[in-house]
Amino acid sequence: MGDPELLKTLTAGAEAFRSWREAHAGIRPDLSGLDLSGRSLEGFDFSLCDLSGTTFAVSDLSGVRFTGADLSGATFTGADASGCLFDTCKLAGADFSYATLTEAVFDDSDLAGARFTEAVLHGASLRRAHLEGAVLRRAVLTSANLGSAELAGADLTGIVADGAVLPLSAARSLRSDS
Repeated sequence: MGDPELLKTLTAGAEAFRSWREAHAGIRPDLSGLDLSGRSLEGFDFSLCDLSGTTFAVSDLSGVRFTGADLSGATFTGADASGCLFDTCKLAGADFSYATLTEAVFDDSDLAGARFTEAVLHGASLRRAHLEGAVLRRAVLTSANLGSAELAGADLTGIVADGAVLPLSAARSLRSDS
């Protein structure tokens, strides 16, 4: 479970959190299992933090940096995570259903079993992402880049992929479903 003292620092804002991180450079912040629903967290840098099981439902996360963080099992339902950097993250089992992820970056991330039901991923980058068993049912992937993404067993039912770069196997599957 996340550090309660660190939660107080989080509540003080992005600058206070940045200062805490600078003062405690050798510590990996543990924010696991916290409920951060409905918060505005713009400007935060959660890179390399343990956020496993944390809830960000209906939060404003625009432009937040999560690079290298552990977000396994985290919940982003209905959140606005436009422009977020989720590159090289552990996101297995995360729930992004109904989230807005316009131009978010998930390059080289583990998204096995993640849920993106009806999520908007317009212009998002998921290059080399591991999406095995992920659920992208009715997701909007217009102009998204899934180049070299691993989609084995992923549910792509009803996706909107106009202008998207998809792995050849996924592109063939979508053409045969038409």
